[in-house]
Order: sequence, then C-alpha cells, then structure tokens
Amino acid sequence: RVLSHKDRLENLYVVFAVMLRAVQKAGPAITAAVPMEDPFFSESLSDWTNYLQPEITKMIESCPPTFDEASLFSDSAMGDTAESKRLELKRRFRQLLQIMQCVGCDRCKLWGTLQTLGVGTALRIILDEDEPSQATNLS
Repeated sequence: RVLSHKDRLENLYVVFAVMLRAVQKAGPAITAAVPMEDPFFSESLSDWTNYLQPEITKMIESCPPTFDEASLFSDSAMGDTAESKRLELKRRFRQLLQIMQCVGCDRCKLWGTLQTLGVGTALRIILDEDEPSQATNLS
C-alpha cells in the first residue's frame, strides 16, 4: 500500500531520519538514565550498550546525511526568522493533536496521538540539545 504512493514513502523516510537522528543524539542520555547497579535493568542496559547502540551507529554511518538540524531553524532568505519557524512548527503539532482528538476510531486516535507525540519528542531531542537555552515544546 505504501510503495505505490510516493508521498507516503517520502513521509516514512523523513520520520525514519528524524527518529534515527534523535536516538543517535539521545544515546548517551539513555545509557546514563538507566541505573547500572539495578539488576532489573542490567540486561536491558547490556543489550542497549552491546547490540542496539552499535547497530544504530552503523546504520547512521551507512546512511547519507538527511538534514542539518543546525540550519533547520536558521533565518532564511525569505525573511522567516528562526523564532517564527519554531512557533509555526509548535502550532502545527498542536493542531495535529487536536485533529487526532476528532478521530472516531479509538484505536486510530490512540496510534495517531502516540505517533505525533513520538515525532514531537524526537524533534525536541534534536533541536533542544543544540540550543539548551531555548526550550522548544512541540506538543
């Protein structure tokens, strides 16, 4: 169903690129957040450190650069300021979450909201780490 629709395939690629970049940037924070001495988390932390994180790193190195988040919110030649771009992105995410509340199917509403919040969180990870002085709330 997806391969016959170029726009859907492009959307998947963009979401994959954003998520991959967010996991890459959050890797050290994920490792630091898990208590090493807790036996409940030790196996998960070991799997993350020994298998998942190196595989993600290989995947990132093998993929072409997708976008430069430093230039994502830079002032453009069209007169748009970085702050106006941030506000527009924030407004669109809120609008998307409001639209998801109008969906009749509870299952679709749940998954759509979860996906929107996931992408918003990934964008926050990507954008806020570079600019810790500005808190960007995308949801």
